[in-house]
Amino acid sequence: MSRITDEQFELLARIVDAYWTLNALGQKLDLVYISASGGLTFLDHHAMEGRPQIDYPDLEELESHGLVVLKPSRERSGSLYPTAQGKHVVEEQRRIEQIARADNAIGDGSGGSKIAWDATLPVLQAVVELYAQAAAGEHISQMQVNQRLGREDGDSDTSRAFEVLEQGGYVQETASIDGLPGALTVVPTEKALQLLAGWPADGEVALARLVAALQTQIDATSDEEEKGKLKRALDAVQGIGENVAAEVLTKVMMGG
Repeated sequence: MSRITDEQFELLARIVDAYWTLNALGQKLDLVYISASGGLTFLDHHAMEGRPQIDYPDLEELESHGLVVLKPSRERSGSLYPTAQGKHVVEEQRRIEQIARADNAIGDGSGGSKIAWDATLPVLQAVVELYAQAAAGEHISQMQVNQRLGREDGDSDTSRAFEVLEQGGYVQETASIDGLPGALTVVPTEKALQLLAGWPADGEVALARLVAALQTQIDATSDEEEKGKLKRALDAVQGIGENVAAEVLTKVMMGG
């Protein structure tokens, strides 16, 4: 699937959140989109405050990617609902953002750097996505990643990210050229697949996932007593070490 814009992702997330907010009878209801004079389009749903204005072409773009289904009743008006793929896209992006926040929380806090996690993660994500679509034995090049991310060929930030990801054990070099920073082609390692492809996690990745889950709960609760309990649990998790974190996650996944 080609990439959607940040604005389109935000719209998709609002649609998913609204649709999966049940009404008083415990039902999921379609959203309504309404066109008004002046070419304006608005969304309407019981889970939304007011009628937020949107760009209708963004709805069409989301539908073209298979992320929503539009059921028009007249021109630029009708009802809609998110597809299972649309829900998955939102959940997956939020999961990655949670892991990134956890990594920053336990890392060295080098925000704004070209080797920081938030700057490097999009490149790793592109490598994993491209590798999933590649034929057996095919390796992923910097050129492919630049095309995936909409960057110029030979982008220096991508080259730097390849270099840092290899040093961090997230990718394995399969070809290189003298004078070009970072590998020319790579394949993702098990560590990358644990982080982004749902492989069983251990060590550092397991710890990051535990921290991310607890931090999400802390952010979501307004109960100060509950927030205090969760923060104490977070402190404890951050102190147990990678191996114990992996063991805890394994037991949870195995139902132990």
